[in-house]
Amino acid sequence: MSTTDTSMRSRLIDVALHLFAKHGYKETSLRDIADRAGVSHSSIQYHFGTKDALYKETLKRINAEGLGAACPRVPPADQMTTEHATDLLHQWVLAIATVKARIGEREHAAISYLEDGGKLGSPPNADFYRRVINPGHEAVKRLISAIRPDITDEMTLEVLAFNVIAQCVMLRAKRGILLKRLGKRSVSDDDAAFIARCISDVAVRGIMDFEQ
Repeated sequence: MSTTDTSMRSRLIDVALHLFAKHGYKETSLRDIADRAGVSHSSIQYHFGTKDALYKETLKRINAEGLGAACPRVPPADQMTTEHATDLLHQWVLAIATVKARIGEREHAAISYLEDGGKLGSPPNADFYRRVINPGHEAVKRLISAIRPDITDEMTLEVLAFNVIAQCVMLRAKRGILLKRLGKRSVSDDDAAFIARCISDVAVRGIMDFEQ
């Protein structure tokens, strides 16, 4: 593949990622992507063939750029003390909720894709979930199991983990609202760490106080 072809493919993936994230898979056509990229419809077909193939390339782009890669490694639950697991949960929330206090298009796209994947007419996002989302969810479950080894019911662990992740995702997706309420245009790393600590402290206390 020539350098020109590689550059064009990369540009088309960027444009498609933006439009899929903003409008969803079903509401975005190859014509929309072509118009935004300033190329012909046939050019997209030449590089990718179908909309589904292009969509999958955008998922690969998100995965390759390591969404959530800043998260700490989480060992098996039986290899962690409560204190160690609590500290790792704080680190995990900081990594997921802030990413150096910036919310990028990749994160918005990931959230949009997960929502869009449940709608009629959208392609399956199983590979994206398996590679990008599920590892984080399983890591949080292990942390909860280490903090509360008496909680063994799978449904309880799933719901508690989902609660922690949902708060992180909401902060990332709705960062603009928080900035407006704080009267700020941006969030410093120190502010981001404080916000993440608030989320993780509440999460840990909720886990510790949870009654089965």
